[in-house]
This record gives sequence, structure tokens and C-alpha cells, in this order.
Amino acid sequence: MILRIGINRRKNNRITAIRNSKGNWIYDPEDIENEANKFFQKLYRERPAPMGNLPPSGFPQLDSDDVSFLGKPITNEEIKKALFDMAPLRAPGSDGYHALFFQK
Repeated sequence: MILRIGINRRKNNRITAIRNSKGNWIYDPEDIENEANKFFQKLYRERPAPMGNLPPSGFPQLDSDDVSFLGKPITNEEIKKALFDMAPLRAPGSDGYHALFFQK
């Protein structure tokens, strides 16, 4: 029974014909492969697009207070407060550990 299912699936999961870019049907397996390769090469080829214009004012800039805030060292108390403000068992971090692991 398992063999029969595998054979039926193999029969059903086969491309026997496709239309080319001119609208003609192709039945030869080698021609089908070539046409599929051409289609995906055209679809995914690199097309450099022109860059859009930058805004006339350029990019927004930080004021001096924000720049000095970003330059301050981070204290252990700030780290602890941020860690304990997290929900203990929500989503794990990129390392796979929940916040509870570090809170304990």
C-alpha cells in the first residue's frame, strides 16, 4: 500500500507540459527543463534600479542632547532594571533562554 501511494504521488507530482513565452505547449522533458531555466533566470536576474532622490533636507539629525545620551556608559543598575521589567516566560531570546533564566 505504501509503495502504491508513493507511485501515485510520483505520477501526480510530475510536470508533463508547460507553455513557453510564445504561448506554445512544450511536452519534451528536456525542452521543459530548458524553458523553466530560462523563465527563472529572467525572473531573478539582477536589475539595477536607479536610486531615488534624497529628501531635500537630507536625513534627520539628532540634537546634541540625544548624541550625549547615546554616548553615556550603561550602568549595571540600568541593565538589571531592564531585565526585571521583562516578562519572565514570554519569548526566548536569540540564544534560546527566557528572561527568567537571567532573572534567577
